[in-house]
Order: sequence, then C-alpha cells, then structure tokens
Amino acid sequence: MDLPGKERCVQIFYVLLLFFALLAGQLALIQLLRGDYYAQKALARETVTVSLEEYPRGEILDRRLRPLTKGMSVNRVAVFPQAMDDPEAVAKELAGLLGVPAGELAREVRSARVLPYAISPRQAAAVRERDLPGVLVVPFYRRYGPDPLAAQVVGYLGRPQPGERNGSGGNADWVGRTGLELYYDRELAGGRPRGYARLYTDAAGQWLKGRGIEIAFAASGQDRKNVVTTIDLDIQQVVEEVL
Repeated sequence: MDLPGKERCVQIFYVLLLFFALLAGQLALIQLLRGDYYAQKALARETVTVSLEEYPRGEILDRRLRPLTKGMSVNRVAVFPQAMDDPEAVAKELAGLLGVPAGELAREVRSARVLPYAISPRQAAAVRERDLPGVLVVPFYRRYGPDPLAAQVVGYLGRPQPGERNGSGGNADWVGRTGLELYYDRELAGGRPRGYARLYTDAAGQWLKGRGIEIAFAASGQDRKNVVTTIDLDIQQVVEEVL
C-alpha cells in the first residue's frame, strides 16, 4: 500500500475511534444522569403499582422534627383487579366486609388502587382473614392528620392546571398552592412514593402469579426534601386551642 493510502487508513481509524468514544461517552452520560429514570420507565411497563403515600412530598416539620401536618399511617384496602378471576364477585363480598354499596365498590375495583374508605381494626382483620384474591390491607400514609397545625403557614395543595409542572419542573398530581407548600414546592416535591404495592405482569399484561403482590417501603424519599421550621408543635397546639 502506498503512503497516501496508509495515511487515509490511519485517518479513517482515528475518525472511527473518535466516533465510538463519543458514543460511549453519551451512553455513560445517559446511564449516570438518566439511568434511574429509564429504569423506572422500564419497570412501569412490566408492573402495576399502587402508591401507599397520599402525596409523595417531603414533610413540613417543627423545630423538633415533628410533622406540623400530623401525618399518620392508617390501614387501607388496596385492590388489584388483574389478580381477580371475577372482580364483580370480589367487589360484592368486599362491600359486605367494608359496609359500602356493592355497586359503588364494583366501580372502584375496575383499576388497581387504594380504596378511599377508612377501615376499623376489626374490618382490617376481617379482610385479612377472608383473603380475597387481589385484595390486601396495606399501611397508607396520610399527609394531613385530623388536626394539622399552623395551617395558614403550612398552606395547602391543589391539582395542577393543564400543562402546569411542580417546582422542580416535573409533572405532578398535586402542587403547592399557598404557604410553605407553595414557597418550597421545588424542595418538597417528590417523584416516587416512599411505599408501594406492586404486581408484575407479562408482555400481555397478565399477572405473573409466581411473584405475588410485593409491598415495599424506602427508608426515606431521596427525591424530596423536608422543610424544618422554627415552630414548636406543642406551643402551637396550645395557642390554637386558646384561640
């Protein structure tokens, strides 16, 4: 091969080497910066997931790190129609255990969700004992307890307007509307719940029975932050009782 030909081969080699180096760098960048995002997208295609947290957001705390919203974990019933052979029959039997109209419950079990009904310990025990397919009692975290404090300071949440995003620029089911919920929306907003119930499906969307229904909780929401105030919960409680 003559010298000009060798030089062209070398040039082509370095061009190809540069191309593959850029491609590898781009793939590494995607893996580092967006890997978790794409992993979650892939997981969403092969699972049916129900959030066990009312609002995936950080907490608004008093100076001793106690939630001013008095958030609490309560028992709720989660349903997965994908795991039911006869959803209508399940809904009818479950309605009797929960004391709600069968027709109303039949509409609720058309999709996987946490049912909106408060249940007593006795009802929770009855549901567990009956062990209906696709029905389970789960711990569900409610952000606002029966007597939240400093409501005007804490603020409240609302549904986003069409096209509206949360403070961090992501899509959200709920956004801050007033008070600290609004001012620190970027910091409080979370993308994934701390807890979830999940079942796995095949390519046809059918439940993979061998894997059962998975319930899991994260130690803390890594995609949201808490806001710590100088308010003392005990003092605030007394003040509000007096007023």
